[in-house]
Amino acid sequence: MTTPTTDQLEAVRARLLDPAIHLPSGLGADPESACTMAQVNFALTGKLADGPHRCVSEVVRRWVIRIQDALPDDIRNSEGWRHAAVGIAGSAGSEADESARVALLLTWMWERLGDEAVMAAVPTPVRGVWQAMLTEKTPTAAYAVANASAAAYWQRAAAPGMLARLVACRAVSA
Repeated sequence: MTTPTTDQLEAVRARLLDPAIHLPSGLGADPESACTMAQVNFALTGKLADGPHRCVSEVVRRWVIRIQDALPDDIRNSEGWRHAAVGIAGSAGSEADESARVALLLTWMWERLGDEAVMAAVPTPVRGVWQAMLTEKTPTAAYAVANASAAAYWQRAAAPGMLARLVACRAVSA
């Protein structure tokens, strides 16, 4: 863990707050259009990469990469995202800091999984198992949701009927 210099922090700030620089999903191809982490690394090292850096929290880095790739372009390039991202450089901390960040992310994730929009997307046959997962908050409960979701999907997909049709299918001969 190191602390970035004042010049490095200013370089990060300048890159991230420049509205002419586009923050795409994925790494990006050049310094004018590269992801959030690549912009931070470019400002710190001159290299366009999204790998670890000793002054960046690994928890923050991994979360940013996953979330920014899923964000709509307008949110990823918003003033709010850009201003928050300035703090990435210098976020490295102790093991206790990283554990606290993981706990914060887990709380956030469980709260989001209970959002009304998410619940509306959960198939009806899975909702009971989903609610149990939100209560238990365990890997076992999450696996139960995955299994129930797969079963609900295959039930809707009518795989046995398709298998029967597939086996019976014959080319028409002339």
